[in-house]
Amino acid sequence: MLLLPLLLKATLLHLASGFYHPYNGFYYNHIMNDNGDEQDKADYFSGSRLVVEASKDPVYSYSGANVTLPCHYRYEPDLGPKRKIRIKWSKLRDDYTKEQDVMVAIGKTYVAFGDFKGRAHIHQAGEASWHEASLVISDVRLKDDGKYRCEVIDGLEDESDVVDLRLQGGGMLGTT
Repeated sequence: MLLLPLLLKATLLHLASGFYHPYNGFYYNHIMNDNGDEQDKADYFSGSRLVVEASKDPVYSYSGANVTLPCHYRYEPDLGPKRKIRIKWSKLRDDYTKEQDVMVAIGKTYVAFGDFKGRAHIHQAGEASWHEASLVISDVRLKDDGKYRCEVIDGLEDESDVVDLRLQGGGMLGTT
C-alpha cells in the first residue's frame, strides 16, 4: 500500500523536473522558451495579422470547363518578402459538418486528392499587395458543385474564407 503513493510521487517529480516532453506532432519549445533566436520569435509574434479573402459572389461554370475559385491573402501590416505558407482547399458539405480534402500546397509543391487529382492546382499569378491562393479546377464535373474553403496557414496562424461554385447548363454542347 505504501508503494503506490511513492511511485505516484516519483512520477510527478519526474514530470515536473522537465525531463518528460510529450510529442504532439509539433514542438513549440524554440518559440515558447528562451531557446530560439529572436528572429524566430519575431516571425511568430510579429503583431501582423493574416487576412484571407475569397469571392463573395458565387462562381459559375459548366461541366467540362476550367474554373478558377478566387482566393488571396495578405498581411496587415505587410511582412515584406513572401513567406513559406501552406494553402489548403477543402470541399464542404451543405451542413458544414464534413470536409473533403481537395488539395494542399506549400510553395510550388502541391498534392491534389481523390477526384481532384490531376485536375486541381493553385493559380500561379499574383497582385502587388495580395498573394495568390486561388484554386484552378480543370474538366469541371457535376459533383464539383458546392462550397469550397480556402485556408491559409502560416506557422501558428491560419485564416480561411469560403467560395461557392455553381454549375449551370449542360455544358457548351446543347445549350440554347
